Amino acid sequence: MSQYVGKLDTDVEQKLAEMDKHVSKCMDAQAVQEALSTDKSEENEIERRKTNVIVHGVPESDADDVDRRTDDDMTVLAAMFHEVEADDIKVGSVVRLGKKAADPIQNRRPIKVVLDSVDNKVTLLRKAKKTERKGGRRLVQDLHPPGPDTQATRSQKAPGCRTKAEESQRGNRSNNLSRRGCKEKRALVDFNELLCVYLNARSLINKFHEFEAWITAIDPDIVGVTETWANSSIFDSELMIKGYDVFRKDRPVDREGGGVLLYAKSNLHAVEFVPDSNFPEQIWCQIQSHKQDKFYIGVCYRTPSPSIFQINIHSALRELISKTATSGKHFMLMGDFNYAFSRWPPLPDIDGLDCHAKEFCSCLDDNFLYQHVVFPTRKDNILDLIVTDEPDMITDIRDLGALAM
Repeated sequence: MSQYVGKLDTDVEQKLAEMDKHVSKCMDAQAVQEALSTDKSEENEIERRKTNVIVHGVPESDADDVDRRTDDDMTVLAAMFHEVEADDIKVGSVVRLGKKAADPIQNRRPIKVVLDSVDNKVTLLRKAKKTERKGGRRLVQDLHPPGPDTQATRSQKAPGCRTKAEESQRGNRSNNLSRRGCKEKRALVDFNELLCVYLNARSLINKFHEFEAWITAIDPDIVGVTETWANSSIFDSELMIKGYDVFRKDRPVDREGGGVLLYAKSNLHAVEFVPDSNFPEQIWCQIQSHKQDKFYIGVCYRTPSPSIFQINIHSALRELISKTATSGKHFMLMGDFNYAFSRWPPLPDIDGLDCHAKEFCSCLDDNFLYQHVVFPTRKDNILDLIVTDEPDMITDIRDLGALAM
C-alpha cells in the first residue's frame, strides 16, 4: 500500500509540474502579445498624427452653432496661414480639443488642424519658423508639431512641470525651468508639477555634501548634472541621495573631466533609456504613466576638447538630437553644449558664430525644436541649454546662483 501511495504522489507532482509549465508558457505568451499590441498601438497612433498640427492661443468664437464656430476657426487659421505665406496648404479638418471652459477668453482650447499631407505639414512649420526668425516672434502661442499624444489627454488643462537649473563654479549661473504646456504633458508623468534642477558641477564628489543639502532643501523631482568628473574610483554609493534613483555615465576615455548624472525621484519609477547614438557623454531616463505614455529626460555634455574622442563630436550631437526629434518622443534634453551663444535666438551672420554653432542651430530649426535658456550661463555666453520638442514645456526659468560652498 505504501508503494502505491508513493507512486501516486509522484504522479501528482509530475502532473502539477507539467501544469505549471503550461500555465507559465501561456502567461509568457500573453505578456509578449500584450507588449506587441501596445507597441503596435503606439506606432499606429503616431502614424495617424503625422499630418496633425496643434495651434495654441486662438480666440474662441462665441457663436452658439458648432458649424459657425468651426467656420470662425477656419477664418482665423486662413489668416495665420496667409501671414506665413502658406495659403496653398489644404486643411482637412479642425477641432477644438477638450470641453469648452466657463471663461473661454482666459482658457482657450488648442485647435487640432489635420492637413492633407505630411509634406504640407513640414512646409507649414518651416514657413512658420522662417516668419519667427524674420519677425522675432512666433505665430500666436504657438504653432508647433505635436508629439504622440491623444485628443483625450490634450483636452485637459495642464499646469505643466517646472524645471530648475543651476550651474556651479561655471560663471555661477543656473536655469530654473518649468514645463507647463499642453495637457498631455501632465498625463505623461501623472503629477501636477515636475520640478527639475540642472547644474554644471566641475567635480561633484568634492562638494557632494553641499549638493545633497541643496537637493534636500529644494526637493526637485529630477536633477541633471554635467561635469561630474566621476570615474571608476568613485562608487555609485558615494553618489546616492536618499529617495532618488541615479543614472550615471562617466567619461568613456582616460581623460579627466566630463561625465553626467541624472537623478529621478524613486516614486517616478524612472528607467534608463539608451538611445541609438555614439555621442559619448549623455544619460537618459524614461518616465511612464499608468496609461503607458512616456516622457524622456536627458542630460549631455559636449566637451570643448573634441579631439579626446575618435569621432566627430559635433555631428554625433546633431545626430542624437535629430534621431530623438524624429522618433515621435516627447523629450527634454538639458546640458552644457559649449557653443558660445551671446543671445537666444542667435543671429548667426551677426553674432560671429563658428560653423559648428551654426550647424547646431540649423539642426534645431530643421527638427522644429525649441531652446529655452535666454540668459548667460558663463560670463556673457549661453553655454547651458534646454532643448524640447514642444514650446510650452518650459516656464519660470530662473538663475539660482552658485551652489553654496
